[in-house]
Order: sequence, then structure tokens, then C-alpha cells
Amino acid sequence: MQGSKGKRNLFLYLILFFLLTSYFSNEKNIFPVFNIVSVEYKNNDFLEENIKNDIRIFLIGKSLLKINYYDLSAIFGKSDWVKNFKIYKRYPNKVIIGITEYQPIALYKNKNNEYYLVNNNFKITNKIIKKKEKNLNLIYVSGTFKKQQFSNIYLELIKSDIFSKINKLKLLNLDRSDLYLKNDTHVKLGVYDMQEQLNILYKITEKYKNVKYIDLRNRNKVIMR
Repeated sequence: MQGSKGKRNLFLYLILFFLLTSYFSNEKNIFPVFNIVSVEYKNNDFLEENIKNDIRIFLIGKSLLKINYYDLSAIFGKSDWVKNFKIYKRYPNKVIIGITEYQPIALYKNKNNEYYLVNNNFKITNKIIKKKEKNLNLIYVSGTFKKQQFSNIYLELIKSDIFSKINKLKLLNLDRSDLYLKNDTHVKLGVYDMQEQLNILYKITEKYKNVKYIDLRNRNKVIMR
């Protein structure tokens, strides 16, 4: 008898679960249960406030049983910082969203002398940095920003021993770029093998401490002064 009663209770629970997950429309819950009243974020150092607000508007009042991940992805896709996200449901009425963010790697200075964070997706974000915030141990970038050009040279720079000595990177036409080191040395780079140039540059800076101008534009010819 006890086994039969247990099976009957299990059957009733399954019927109840079916009812709870089935009576739902896109606009509102016909059978309102586990409605979301709270949205919390984890690991969201750079997530934009307008994106947070859009997510909150989208989720509040919806059921935890029927979260539309496709629509959520579309909203997060508008962010400069969200790499991916994960939803954690906390019954009866709370959602926790874990965010994996892109990280800042540079500060881009535009023609109006405004500084914007550049993330490791090599995108200039909408995050403006004020003067008092600029000491972030990031390299400064100026010139005409082209994502491919910047990503190519940045990936070469971080592999080199010279990276820790770099203060500014200026992007130029014809895939050229200039470097400004932390000791104010101006370096003109060429368009040949980047690691070859950076290795030469590092050796020069280690040997000659007072050099303020280094021209590496022509292969096998270095101009210093």
C-alpha cells in the first residue's frame, strides 16, 4: 500500500510540474509561479548599466521555469564586454547571472583627447576613462584605429621582452607604427618581421640607456641618436 501511495504522489508531482511549465505565454505567465523579482550579477566589472537595465526589464516578472536564453543572448550581444554568460536559478524568485568579460588591454586616445578602453577582443569600447583613472598600467594607443592592424602588432608586442618598456603605440598609414617608450624614446618601426625588430630594439635599450630616437624602418640599418 505504501509503495502504491508513493507512486501516486510521484504521478501527482509530475502532473503539477507539467501544469507549471506548460501554462505560459510570451507576454506573461498565465499561471504565475516562481516569478523573478531579483537579478544579481557576478564578475561584472565593465558591463554597461544600460545593458543591465535591459536585462532586468526583460527578466523581472518572467518565470524561472521559462527563461528565453536566445533573447538574453541578443541583449548581451549589444555589450562591448560580455564574452559569455551563465544563468543560475535561485528558487523561488531570483536569477544570478555569471559573466565572463573581455579585459582591457589599452587606452585609445581620439582626436578630441578622450580616452577609451580597448578590450582584448581588440575593440574600442564605449568606456571613457577620466584623467584621474588613467594610471591603469595599460599602453596608450593613438592614430587611425584599424582592428586588424592593432591586433597584429599588439600580439607581437606582448610576446616581446620590450613590452614592459612601452608607453605608447601610434598607428600609422601603410601598416606602419611608432612606439614611445616609458623613458620617452621614440621608435620608428618598419613593415618587415616584427619580432626581429623588437629583439633589436630590446638589445639597444639594454645597451644604450641615453638613446632617445631609434629608426628601424630599413632592414639591416639602424639609426640612433
